[in-house]
Amino acid sequence: MKKILILAALCSALIVSVFGGTTASAATAKEDDYNAYIVATGVECLTEYYTQIGDGNATVTFDLQWRSESGYFGVVAGDSKKLGKLSEMTDYMLFGDGVVSSKTLDNKTDIFEAGYTYRVKFDAKNGAWTVDKKGICESADYFANVLTVANSFTSSNTVGLACYTQDEKSATAVIDNLVITNNSGKYEYVRNIFSGLSTIKDGSMKTLATNALSGEKSTLGKTYIQKSWLCNVRFIAENGEILSSRKVAGYGTASAPAAPAKEGYTFKGWNKSLTGIITDSVFYPIYEIKNSSSTDSPDVPELPDKPGEPEKGKGKGCGGSVVSASLLSVAALAAAVAVIWRERRK
Repeated sequence: MKKILILAALCSALIVSVFGGTTASAATAKEDDYNAYIVATGVECLTEYYTQIGDGNATVTFDLQWRSESGYFGVVAGDSKKLGKLSEMTDYMLFGDGVVSSKTLDNKTDIFEAGYTYRVKFDAKNGAWTVDKKGICESADYFANVLTVANSFTSSNTVGLACYTQDEKSATAVIDNLVITNNSGKYEYVRNIFSGLSTIKDGSMKTLATNALSGEKSTLGKTYIQKSWLCNVRFIAENGEILSSRKVAGYGTASAPAAPAKEGYTFKGWNKSLTGIITDSVFYPIYEIKNSSSTDSPDVPELPDKPGEPEKGKGKGCGGSVVSASLLSVAALAAAVAVIWRERRK
């Protein structure tokens, strides 16, 4: 009887691991599924999402989850009375298909890329702006400078973000985890994770939508918080082991687990981008032979035509081969239980 109980327990454990049980190597974590949207639509629409500060010295940190390919996105600062009309605004940098800026920039490359956390420091005391960025899932130690430019003001009462469109195409930025502090970090003006309990105005944030040429208010721009759809994300090792399974909000970034070591190979990354996720996704590690001078493509596991859908004759979900192999193991154990049971009854 003891043998039967042990084998039955093994069967149960294996069934749980195959059909949705949680194990240490395949833990499921639900991530925040709300984001804030900054939207500008129509000709010459400027939408500014800002707060008022005391002396022009502030640090704005935010996750840029997604950006539309059209239009411009960037940062604004200066006198709140001059917001809304580009010709009167003294400090702004908006990046898109080119640069719309009050600054003379030597490098006009778009610095705001989705999938990164940005830290913009407005330093009125020393007359400079700095823009740093890191991966959304990386620690603050990974912040690296991407731009330093002189500012025009010695005192400012406004800092914020903005979307701008010059034509009928819309400009949209999806952000999360907005924090605005003084430059020492000791005083916090704004902290908004845009959860289901947040409002777009938390931290005294304001929205101003205008015609960027005339400065007149517009109804074509807005900011709002929206619950995103959730995408199922799995990280799977070459041997079929599920390394991590989680849900990520639309336009979100997946936090990757540590990739398994592979003797004689170097881990190069995952098979697709971890950012801007908009659908269910399966990630596999990519390895490269150590000290290889070959230009051949790295060793990449063969993927089904549609990850997440079963191949013919295999189980549902990502890693259908894992399910099939596991089912065979379950069947073998069940057969062993039956044999022992018959022997006990003889």
